[in-house]
Formats: sequence, structure tokens, C-alpha cells
Amino acid sequence: MKIIFTLGASLLFFPVAFSNANDIDRYLESTTVAVVQLDLARVDLPATAKFVQTNFPGMFNAQTINGIQLAAGGIVQSLRGAGVAKVYATLSTLEITRGHVALIIPCTKPEAVRVPLDSILAMVPESLGFKIHLNNDSIIVATDSVWQRFSKTPKAERNELSNALDQVASSSVGIVINVREELKREMVDAFPERVPTGWPVAFSPKALMEDVVTLQIAIQTPPSVQATLSANCRDPKATIRVSALANEAIEKLGLVSLKCTATDKQARVSSGGDEFVAMIRDITKLGRSSAAEMQQSNNLKQVGIAVHNFYSAYDGLPPRMTVSEKKTPLLSWRVFLLPFLAQQALYNEFHLEEPWDSPHNLKLVDRIPPCYQSLQFPDLQLGRTLVQAPLIPGSAWDGNTNQVMTFQDITDGTSETICFVVAPKSKAVAWTKPDDLTLGVDTLVTDLFGDREFIEVAFFDSSVRRLERKIDVNSLKVYLTHAGGEAKVPR
Repeated sequence: MKIIFTLGASLLFFPVAFSNANDIDRYLESTTVAVVQLDLARVDLPATAKFVQTNFPGMFNAQTINGIQLAAGGIVQSLRGAGVAKVYATLSTLEITRGHVALIIPCTKPEAVRVPLDSILAMVPESLGFKIHLNNDSIIVATDSVWQRFSKTPKAERNELSNALDQVASSSVGIVINVREELKREMVDAFPERVPTGWPVAFSPKALMEDVVTLQIAIQTPPSVQATLSANCRDPKATIRVSALANEAIEKLGLVSLKCTATDKQARVSSGGDEFVAMIRDITKLGRSSAAEMQQSNNLKQVGIAVHNFYSAYDGLPPRMTVSEKKTPLLSWRVFLLPFLAQQALYNEFHLEEPWDSPHNLKLVDRIPPCYQSLQFPDLQLGRTLVQAPLIPGSAWDGNTNQVMTFQDITDGTSETICFVVAPKSKAVAWTKPDDLTLGVDTLVTDLFGDREFIEVAFFDSSVRRLERKIDVNSLKVYLTHAGGEAKVPR
């Protein structure tokens, strides 16, 4: 992958002009699932550099772009001299888990291309096994096993893949994904019927796999900017289903500049100019948000497992707080989970008989464990956490005492009772402080969700789920109380 990225990044900044690319059909195997095509003649360095600097100033700066120019100048000149028009990368199902792509460069002077490729290959670990292989009219960068298949395996009939490549042939960058029908039938059975709970859009991956024949992504680089995602579908009805799913996803993800259209057997989403910039920004923002949400979910899972490990060690749940002989609060339950969060050394530094804000213990607040932090709010004051126990009459954590509960006390069921939640940003507290999220009976949803449409919560069985703001209030109360005797909430 590093080979493709390095070469691709270099070529994006150098305009060249060539004749038509050679056919790569003979390198399409029966197991080929993806092909990336880079058309060197359609890339304009000055326009691309200006576009990136103007619209994505935080992504690249002038120094970075100049560095790419200097490093790649010799490579591009060599490719020009060798008559290279297009560069391809292919991926087989046999190599997916190892990431062993094959770089295919049709050219008239393979030996001339080898020199710049040697310098690129020198940056790739030898353990990956990539080597340069020469043909009469092309040069291949691949592992020995891939090269042997290219050399010995008879040409496969991949008409759908070839036709899809023709559809992106006029683009600067084209990406095509297609699974041979015989192999697809085997793969469909392994796909799940439903995506996990909490995904923005509920759909069947298995049904989508059956509906879509080929995916194509066509990108036009500056000065004429456009990106098009197309799905060639099995039949018109499949096209309608795919288009409806795409538009639902666009709406749920907030990508307001996009729209999917359906024509016969193809669903298409296209964006250009300002819309393209907005799309990239939205997707980038969404990607960061999704990564933060995923990390938050993992953190909650880690804390939930720590609760269970605490229980195994002490035959009881951690108290919400410890109290002094005078019944004044000392430290939070979060402190007492430290030994079960690989934080034994930090735990040993606490003076357990002192309150959280004693001169000694206060110095430890800034050393908040990662699982109590929130990547969703990077500007949150250091030492403050949103991982809190929900406090409402009847909840397992209610009351300012050091009572120790058991799982047997949670008579509504550990899988139906919330253990802790991610509180609204405005409710952040010092993680060592015995303070948690107080919920009003009449303001339950507002207090719990704040301005969010979704929240992550952990149940006493250590499962982590996403709740929607539109959840029925009575169902929410069932989740928040531990011994109310209510009926189970339907999933």
C-alpha cells in the first residue's frame, strides 16, 4: 500500500500527456476484487496544489507540497520518458488480509521505469516481499506469489470488471470494485443479515451484496473537480433499493450537498466544485466523529469489564463513593476501579482516607486514565470526565453512602439496567470527585441527553449500547432503575 500511496501522491502534482493506456485485462484474475486507475495525463499540478491549499489549508501546506515536488521530480520525468500513460493497482481476494496489492505500469520502456521504482521500493520493508518484475510492455511491482499467478494463470473473463473500468476511463482517478459471481455467492452467505445496533442506517449487508454488481468511483482532479460514486445493480428493482438506502444514509449522515439518482441498473451520487469540497469536509468531520465515538464505546466497554473484575475480586460492586467516619464524601467509584484498568501504580498513590480535593489527592486529578477521557470533546478540561453513574430515585447508584451492592440486588436484570453513561459535556466532573449525573424525574431526557440525539450507555452486564433521544420515557426509566419490577424493554 505504501508503494501506491507514495507514487500516487507524487503523480498527483505533475501534469503529463500520453497516448491511450495499454489494456490490463490480462492482469485481471478470477479473484481480483478491486482496481485503481491513475491517469497521468489528466492531473494538473498547479491547479491541484492551489485547490488543496485554498480549500483544505489544514491538510497540506506549501512546504509539504514543495517537498513532494522535489522528491518526485525525477520519478515523474522517468515515467514520462518511458511513455507511461496510466498506472493501475489491483487487489485479489487471496491477498486482502495481507494487503498485497499489485502495481501495474503499462509502458514502452520498462527498464527506464525501474530506476525510480527502485528508490520507492527501498522505503518499503523487505519483509512485505514486494519486488519489481519486467514484461515486454509493462512493469509490475508485486510479491512473488502474485507475479507467479500473473505469469501462469490463464486470462480470466472479467467482463463486468472490464466494463466498469471503461466507465471510469475518462477520470483522473478511477476505482472499481467487483466480485466474480461464483465467488460472490459464497461470500453472500457469510455476510450478516443486519448491521450492529447503533449504526446510523439499518440495512442488510447480505441483501446489499446481492443487489450491487459493481461499484465505481470516478474522480476528476482540479481545475475541473468532480467525484462520482456509481453502483451497477442487478436489475431496476435492485437499483431503486440501493438508491433509497443511499439517500437515507446521506440524510442521516448530514451530507446535505449530495443526492443519489437511479437510472435503470445504476444508482449514482455525483458532486463537483463547492459541493465536492463540502462533501470532503463533511466526510472528514464524520470520520473523526465516528472514530471518537468508537473509542468512547471501547472505553465504556473497558470500564464495564473492570466493574465485573472488581466484583469477582470483592464479591460486590464498587460503592459509588467512599465516606469518612463523619459520613462526608471522599473518593469516586472511578478511583476504585483503577487496579482493574491497569492503573495499580496510580491507585497506590491515593490517600484513600482523604477526600478527592485534599492537597495530596488533588494533585492526581490531571492524571486521568484514558478510559475516563472523551475524544468527542478534546477541549474538555484535563482531569474531567463524562463517564458517570446516572442518579435517579431507584437507580443502583442512588444515595450518598458507601453501600456495596451485588448483582443479585439488580432484580430487573443486569442486561436491562444501566450502569453508567456518557453525560452531556456541560456536566463534566473531576474524575476522582464522588459526583455523578443527577437526573430529574420530569426532565429525564433533557438531563441525560443534553443537546445530543444519541448517547452511549453501559449496562451492568458490561454491554455497551446507543440510545436515541426519541426513546420512550417510560422505557428509559426501566433502564435506569434496578429493582422496579417493570417488564423488559423491547429491543
